[in-house]
Order: sequence, then structure tokens, then C-alpha cells
Amino acid sequence: MNKDLRTFLAEARQMGPEYFATVSRPVDPIYEPCVIQQKLAAQDDYPVIRFEKVNGSELPLVTNLFGKYELLGLALGVRSRPAQIRDPRPLPRARRQAGADQGGFNARTRRSSR
Repeated sequence: MNKDLRTFLAEARQMGPEYFATVSRPVDPIYEPCVIQQKLAAQDDYPVIRFEKVNGSELPLVTNLFGKYELLGLALGVRSRPAQIRDPRPLPRARRQAGADQGGFNARTRRSSR
């Protein structure tokens, strides 16, 4: 397990650009980090992102620390095995469809009591 954030970031950086990205130009802290992270996510890329220069701050900003299972495993000190980990996002949709097919709650057919 990593002892501190600096150690974790150094190890993530050593894993390569797939796991660690640096933005060296000044960014506005309100919207720009989020937009950059969303653009990377749209390309199916989820690295740790370190913003070197944040307007109005002397400190850098780090986001998306656990954007990949491998990064979470690195933080916890365990080896991740992505082939054995299912993507949790499809599960809620499957549950909604199963509930609608079996006469369960369906938000579209619910009527207000007013």
C-alpha cells in the first residue's frame, strides 16, 4: 500500500502516459479541469491528471485518482485483474428491464395520487 499521495502519484507516473497525464498550461479551476477530464473520458482514457498551474492557487490540482481499476489497485497495494472485473454500469439497466418485465415498478407508468 502507498504511504502517501506523493508516492502514489510517483508510481502512477512510472506506469506511463496511459495512467498519468500532466497539464502544464494555466487552467481556470472552475470548469477547465472537468472539461479536460470529460474529453479524455470520451476517448475512453481515464488517467490521473495533474494540473501544474491553477489560476488563483499556488498548489497543483490532481484529479481522477481512481479512474482505472489498476490505479485503485495501486493505491490499495493489490494487483488488479481487469479481466475478472465486470463493468458495473450495465447492471442497473438490466435490473430496470427485469423489473418492468415482471410487473415491477416502472417510473413511466406511475401515476400521481394528487
